Amino acid sequence: MNRPLDPGTPERFRTDRVVDVLIPTRNRPAELAVTLSGLAAQDGVPGFGVVVSDQSDGEPAYAHPAAATMVRA
Repeated sequence: MNRPLDPGTPERFRTDRVVDVLIPTRNRPAELAVTLSGLAAQDGVPGFGVVVSDQSDGEPAYAHPAAATMVRA
């Protein structure tokens, strides 16, 4: 069973931040989950945004259960 993934709204994404992180990916959901977990584990870093640019052939990598869990985090 998968919980729906809320991508947020453009207004919520446009909040002021020091840095945005761009993660390009294609057909690699496990590797995306590991990358997102590394970002989530950052300590002492002010708020930052994450943009995932996914060119997967089928379902986007961020929708895979492992990656979606980290997106929610």
